[in-house]
Order: sequence, then C-alpha cells, then structure tokens
Amino acid sequence: MKLIKVYSNKPFKNVRFNPGFNVILGEPKERKDSTKDTHNLGKSLLITVLDFLLLKNINKDHIFSKHSPIFQDYVFFLEIKLNSGKFLVIRREILNRTKISFKFNTAELESFERNLDWDQENIPISKARVILNNLLELEPVLEWPYRKSISYFLRTQKDFLDVFQLAKYDKGKHRDWKPFLFELLGFEGKPLLEKYELEEKKKALETLVKEVQGNLTINTGEVDRLKGIIEIKTEEKKEIEKKIDDFKFYTQDKEINQKLVDEIDLKISTLNTIRYNVTEEINRIEKSLELSIPRIDIDELKHLYEEVKIFFPNNLVQEYKNLEDFNRQVSEERKKYMEERLIELKEELHPLEAELQQLDGVKSELLSVLKDKDSYGKFKHYQKMLVKVESEIARFEEKMEYLGRIWEWE
Repeated sequence: MKLIKVYSNKPFKNVRFNPGFNVILGEPKERKDSTKDTHNLGKSLLITVLDFLLLKNINKDHIFSKHSPIFQDYVFFLEIKLNSGKFLVIRREILNRTKISFKFNTAELESFERNLDWDQENIPISKARVILNNLLELEPVLEWPYRKSISYFLRTQKDFLDVFQLAKYDKGKHRDWKPFLFELLGFEGKPLLEKYELEEKKKALETLVKEVQGNLTINTGEVDRLKGIIEIKTEEKKEIEKKIDDFKFYTQDKEINQKLVDEIDLKISTLNTIRYNVTEEINRIEKSLELSIPRIDIDELKHLYEEVKIFFPNNLVQEYKNLEDFNRQVSEERKKYMEERLIELKEELHPLEAELQQLDGVKSELLSVLKDKDSYGKFKHYQKMLVKVESEIARFEEKMEYLGRIWEWE
C-alpha cells in the first residue's frame, strides 16, 4: 500500500506524495522572529489526518472533537495505491465521522477531485474497516487487523520514546502489542499470545484460590467428607418434612383462621352495630316515657299578672286550659306510639342477643383449636429444625461450588 494524495474540501495544505521517498519539512516563514520555530507548523496534524482517514476511532480528547466548531464542516479525502495495482479513494467527514465512502479506480486521479461517483457510500465504519483490511493485504500480519500495523507507521513524538512500544500501550497489557510485534519482525506471535493467555489464566486461578481460602476453612481433600455431610443433612431434611406433613391440622387451621376473619368476626361486628343502635333507641324511649306532661297553674299565672299590673282577661283562662288539654292529648298519643315501638325493639333485641351468644360460642370453639399449645409447639419446633438443616445444606453446597470452580481450572 502506498499513499498517493491527501486533501480536503476546506482550507488545508493538500499533499501529493512523491513516487519515492517523501520528507515533510516544516520551516517558519519569518526566520528573524525568534518566537517562531519548526514546532506547531502542522506536521503532526498531517499524521492525525492520515490516521483519521485510515479509519481511526476518535474520542473526546481527539483534536477534531476538542475543536469541533473549527473542523465540523471539513471533509477529508485520501487516495492510496493498493498492492493489487488499483487505486482507492477514501472519503470521511468530521461531522458524520462514522460513515465512510469508497471509490475504486484503475488509475490515479489527475487532481484533488471531491465530487466522485462513489462505489460504496456512507457505509458504517465497522464494515468499512473490514473492507479496507481485506483490500490492504498487509503481510506477514494478515491475522491481525490492519490498524495494528498502521499505528507503527503513523507515529507521533510520544511514540518515538520507545522503539517497540507505542505510547497508547503504556497502560495496556503486553498481550495487546508484543505478539503482533513478533509477527511484524518475522517471528511467530501465536505462542507468545498463548503464553500471555496462560499467565492471565494462572493469575485468575490464583485470585480464585485466595478467594476460596478466604471464604472456606476446608481444602480439596475434604470433598468426600462434604458430600457425606450433605447426604446426611438431606436425609435429615426429608425426615423433618415428613413429620411436618403429618400435621394435617395445619391446613385446616389455616382455613379456620380465614373463616374466623372473613365470616364470624365480620358477622359479629355487624350484629353488634345493630344491637347498639336498638339499645340506644330503647334507652331514649324509656327516658322519654318517664317525663310528665307539664301543667299550667292558673292562680300563679294570675298572681304574676297582678304583680306586673297587667289585666288578666277571663277568657285567657279558658285558652290556657284548652292548650293544656291539647298537650295532654298529644302526649298521650306520642306515649302510646313509643310504648308500641318499645315493645317492637325489645322483641327485635332478643334474637340479636341470642345469635351473638351463639356466634361467640362458635368463635371460642374455633379459637380453642387454634390455640392448641401442644400441637403447635411441636409444629413450630419442627419448622425451626427444618430451617436450620436447610441453612446447613446451603452452606455446605456453597463450599462444594467453590471447590467445583477450582476443578474447572485443573
């Protein structure tokens, strides 16, 4: 693969590479200005653009991300010559960076052409990488993605601090770059990769052993003893479960308890409310019947009129007597009605009292079944035993699981 040209749709120093050896030389235009030197003239930026066009994934720290407002309208193009002798133009935008376009040609472009009839347009970057990897045919590292090789040829200043280890692998694992580098130098990298995989497996196993030792007080020689304990505890569990199943009254008691709550208690509550209302009405009637009809004392009334010196006409006496007679008639009618109502209420109260007494007896009988201390005491005892045995079995099975995980590594 050979770079032919790199260019953009925006202000950019378009580059056409020479057929042979190429040198990127940066010199300040104002030589007399000592504040300007050969740094920060765009040499590294050219590497960044080339890497971007060769489908590098960029993060938030990348220059195109950090200065997005400046570069957002830029579209970059790279023309390369493939090992097959054909030419490929790669198009990638800054704003829509995950969509890639390819154009295949049999000859080199004569100029920095941008409006091409693309053979593959706006394909996802993951798919574009697979296509480009197959097109580049980089040997002798065909088993490795082309991005591994590209990183060694597009080096920044930090990548020259170590001949073999790139800056991006400073905090990574050796398996990420050393096996590939072996392949690049002509050695077989697969055994080295397997070595690192075995070391990682060994480290994971050592960590697991420490974890097991920290959680268990046993060793692998106790496996048979553990199996025996689990079998014994399992049999013990079955015996306890059988004893609990023999307590047939338990299901019945659950039904009794539900019946008490849903039927008897609700009915007693309703009847108590009715009884309270009937009793209250009886009390009000009896108190009302005890009241006497008020009488008007005519002589006392005349004396009162004389004291205040008000004329007391004779016909007024007759009117008061008529009023008194009217009150007596009304009171007698009302008393007759209340006496009849009192009889009805007392007749209504008797069956209520009887039914409540009957329900209270049923409730007491059912509660006596529920409060059978001897049976329930045994039942609760077996329940506690069952919980304890189940916990022990779970604990021993957990130990067996840890040991099983160790055997998987052997």
